[in-house]
Amino acid sequence: MSQISPCTKVCRLDSGMCVGCFRTSSEISMWSMMRDDTARNIIAELPSRRQPPVSHLEKIVE
Repeated sequence: MSQISPCTKVCRLDSGMCVGCFRTSSEISMWSMMRDDTARNIIAELPSRRQPPVSHLEKIVE
């Protein structure tokens, strides 16, 4: 069972993904039962799930 966690205590789901740690809702629910190696693999993927912030001006231009 995994003792490591990427949780940032900013727990809010948007489209099935946490805006704080970027885990999916299913990953979050299974986290405490995951093996450490599985958890580490997911943690390694998390940076690629982040999207750069979009300024309000960029939204208007599009």
